[in-house]
Amino acid sequence: MHKDARTLIRACQDCQVHRPVPRNPQQKLTLITSPWPFYKWGIDIAGPFLEGPGKVKFLIVAIDYFTKWIEAKLVATITGNQIKKFMWDNIVCRFRLPGEIISDNGKQFWDNPIKDWCEKLCIRQHFASVKHPQTNGLVERANRSLEEGIKARLDARIKNWMEELSHVLWAHRTMIKSSNGDTPFSLTYRTEAVIPAEIDMPTLRTTGVDLVQNNEALEINLDLLEERREQSAIRKAQSKVKMEKYYNSKV
Repeated sequence: MHKDARTLIRACQDCQVHRPVPRNPQQKLTLITSPWPFYKWGIDIAGPFLEGPGKVKFLIVAIDYFTKWIEAKLVATITGNQIKKFMWDNIVCRFRLPGEIISDNGKQFWDNPIKDWCEKLCIRQHFASVKHPQTNGLVERANRSLEEGIKARLDARIKNWMEELSHVLWAHRTMIKSSNGDTPFSLTYRTEAVIPAEIDMPTLRTTGVDLVQNNEALEINLDLLEERREQSAIRKAQSKVKMEKYYNSKV
């Protein structure tokens, strides 16, 4: 009887259209950690968007797993050479040679020239599951966050979306992240950024600048940078444990 019922339901079009969709995750959460800044990056492609000047309509997005620093570039086409140039210009030349790159199974990520380039530089490539492209969840959330930030700033100027990218990236880099309690800017450049709000509403840092004391303060920031990053890593680990416990309770 159960077998006949399953056969009947699977053959019924209305039953399939209106069936309840399971929302609970099927597998337990796998946490991804990075031992130090700019060692492990997640990279993905967002788009296509409305075509802009130069026929750009895609975004290459990369995020560092330690500092949560986001890099993005507008491109017209997605090829292995574009990915290679993006990684060289925006990651290697700006920060350091990464140890690991996490991406989906797109042909531009696993085929030459990017595959050969990574092997020559001893960069390990990891690929998300074919069935679960959302495995690289950090980059997926970065993509969604960038898209939402751009849409929020556009209003009726929807064709000028590429001009808003730098503003949205700046906002993300100077925003305190709930997972580690620090901003990506401070974990990257050893000090907090001066944001436009501090000019409109002056703070002690902007009104009482003394070059001698400022240099001393920057030197202290350098001395305390490792401790700050260690504290950030501890807070991040605690946040991941809570997230894992909540996620796995719904599996």
